[in-house]
Amino acid sequence: MSETPHTTAPTPTCADSTRTKNPPRDNRMGWLVSIVWLLASVCVIRGVLASRGKGLPRALPNNVNPNVAPWWELTVLPEVGPAIARRIVAYRESHGPRSTSHSPAYNAPSDLDAVSGVGPKTLQRIAPYLRFDDHPAPLPHAPQ
Repeated sequence: MSETPHTTAPTPTCADSTRTKNPPRDNRMGWLVSIVWLLASVCVIRGVLASRGKGLPRALPNNVNPNVAPWWELTVLPEVGPAIARRIVAYRESHGPRSTSHSPAYNAPSDLDAVSGVGPKTLQRIAPYLRFDDHPAPLPHAPQ
């Protein structure tokens, strides 16, 4: 038996296949999709950070009176979410003018320290936005 040489057809190169099978495309749509995706991601991240009270600043009211503000108004304060805001209101209702004391539950920012979840760091951040008896609250002293 004689051996016949094995011949193969020339293998097309990558450049050849792209010319014949896939004509060049306009890549503007890919860039547009990438830019839209990036902008949407930035908006989502900003929203998450703002909702947690961290990172990007939120618009805050000039003054919030914790003796009369509803819980949802208290949530605009830095580091105060719905749970802490509801605890502030619950403490106010049990210790405020409607209780046996007949005096406001909160007379200064430091009074909010009695609420579970409100500590010195939170007090320092929310104090500029609090008011008591129609006067802005004094800023608390930093812990030494």
